[in-house]
Amino acid sequence: MTTITQSTIHQKRNTYKNLLKLFKEGFCETNMSFPDRAQRKTCWDSRDRYWECLDSHNIKDSSRIPKECTEIRKIFEKSCPPKWVTHFDRKRDYDLFKEKMQKEGFEPIKETQ
Repeated sequence: MTTITQSTIHQKRNTYKNLLKLFKEGFCETNMSFPDRAQRKTCWDSRDRYWECLDSHNIKDSSRIPKECTEIRKIFEKSCPPKWVTHFDRKRDYDLFKEKMQKEGFEPIKETQ
């Protein structure tokens, strides 16, 4: 189990503040051809922040975005290339599905001949 320290919370808060600043300055464009290292980090940080928001509201269906997460979603979409946003949305859905299957198990479909 991961322990969250004050340092971790402070670091995440600073990252989020920097993302907001970049967003407001228009630094993060949606028409990126290939993100450099800093842009990738910004993208991943905004994705993580968005997923944390969804998790904190116990949202399992990524099509249901609570109003508390809409601004963070906009930052995520501005920080990442559109294809990456689609990929990350699908990845989260798949990861949640996989987690559910591991917890609950599944019954294979019996084939009839």
